[in-house]
Amino acid sequence: MAEISEQDLKCIQEALGIGWDRTGADLGVVLRSAGYRVSEEEAQEISKELDVKPSDPLTATTVCMAAGKVKPENQARKVMLDAFKCMDKFGDGTITMTDLRLVLTNMGDIKQDELDMIIEEVDPDDVGRVYLEDVYRIFLTKNLLS
Repeated sequence: MAEISEQDLKCIQEALGIGWDRTGADLGVVLRSAGYRVSEEEAQEISKELDVKPSDPLTATTVCMAAGKVKPENQARKVMLDAFKCMDKFGDGTITMTDLRLVLTNMGDIKQDELDMIIEEVDPDDVGRVYLEDVYRIFLTKNLLS
């Protein structure tokens, strides 16, 4: 089983704490909310492996065990965050807007107006830094993780 980082655990707890009770039937949704790329079919296979029934209450422990079974190639969030850590000059989970702009520009598939819109979205107060988690959300919502 893969090791779950402290940040992954926080994401899992956040995904579970949305405000309603989660059951085994919600495993795929919770894993995806925590940043794991897993299909509903894969989530069902993992549920069977762990003997989690659709009506069973879903706990952080169960989700952590399930997350550890997600195929490494599907752990896009972890891979992307690890890649950006080298740009975290302050060690506080942020990168500069200059670095973000450089990365997005070098991807080649993004137009200047889209880039400006993303920059404005993640740094509306013009602070000049953005949290790595927000960078991940950008990549996820803009389909830049393929």
